[in-house]
Amino acid sequence: MDYKDGKYIVYTESAIFSSIAKQEGGGAQTADSPVLVGREEGDTLTMAFRKLEKSSQYPLYYGHVQVILFSERVINEKLKDVISHLGHDPLIRFTSWVYGTSEEIHDVLKAKSFFKQAPTYKVLFHPENMLNRNHSVNPLSMQMLLRDGSEPFGSAIIPNVKLVKGKWREDKDKPMLPTINGGYVLNRMNFKGKLNHKELYGLEWLTPQEKENKLEVALGGTVVEIEVKRYKIRLKEPVQNELKYTVEVKAKATIDENLDIVPRKALEKKNCARNKDRNSTNILKRYFY
Repeated sequence: MDYKDGKYIVYTESAIFSSIAKQEGGGAQTADSPVLVGREEGDTLTMAFRKLEKSSQYPLYYGHVQVILFSERVINEKLKDVISHLGHDPLIRFTSWVYGTSEEIHDVLKAKSFFKQAPTYKVLFHPENMLNRNHSVNPLSMQMLLRDGSEPFGSAIIPNVKLVKGKWREDKDKPMLPTINGGYVLNRMNFKGKLNHKELYGLEWLTPQEKENKLEVALGGTVVEIEVKRYKIRLKEPVQNELKYTVEVKAKATIDENLDIVPRKALEKKNCARNKDRNSTNILKRYFY
C-alpha cells in the first residue's frame, strides 16, 4: 500500500497455484513462475481496492494474503488509517508478515526468487531464514505490530525492504533481490524514525528470539571470525542521569577462522570491531566460559 498526492495506491501480487504446488510436491520446474502485479488508486483504500477488483479477471480473495508491504509514505503519514482498514477486513489474517520500503512497490513485488522458484519462496514470505543470523530486526507479523506498536512504553520496528542488484548472478542475469536493512521505529503507531542495520547494532543481543551471531574481532593485521550461540542477557540498572544501560551477555562461542593463531587471551582483551565506535565496554571476554 502506498500514499501519494492525496491518493491511496494499492498493489497486489498473485502467484499461480500450480507453480507453488509443483515445487512443494517435488516436481521440476522448467520455466519462470509467473507473477501478476495489480495496481489501482483511489481517494480511500476501499475505493482503490474496489476499482482493482473490477478490473481483475478473477475474484480477489484476501484470505490468501501472506505479506503486507507499506511504503515509507504510508508509515510516515497514514499508518493508523491503513491499519484500521486492514483490521476491519475479516479475511486478512493477523499472521501476515509486515514490511516497509522506500523502494517502488511494484519493483519489490516483481523481484524474483532464486532458481526460478515460486514467488512465495522469496525472503518476504520466510523472513526468519534471513533474520536469524546477524540481524537486529526481527520478523514482524500484523498481530505483533498491533500489540507492540500500540504500547505506551516501548516500540515496534517494521523491517525495511531494500532491493540489491549485482550481489548474485544467475546464469547471465543479475537478479534484483529483496533484502532486509534496518527498519521503521514506531511508538503508539506514530513514526519515530528510520534506522539502518548498522544503527541498530546491539539490538540483536536484546532480542528474545534465539539468534546465531557472527562477530569479527580485528587484532593487529588479522581478523578473527567468531560465532556466538545460546546467549543469555541481563539488563542492569541504567546509568544515572543518562540514557545508557549496561548489558551483561553470556554465551557459547566458537572460533570459525583464526588464520594467524591469535591467542585466546588476546581475543578476550580486544573489543569487538563491530562495537568499536560506540564506546562499548569489553563484552567479548564474557563469550568464553
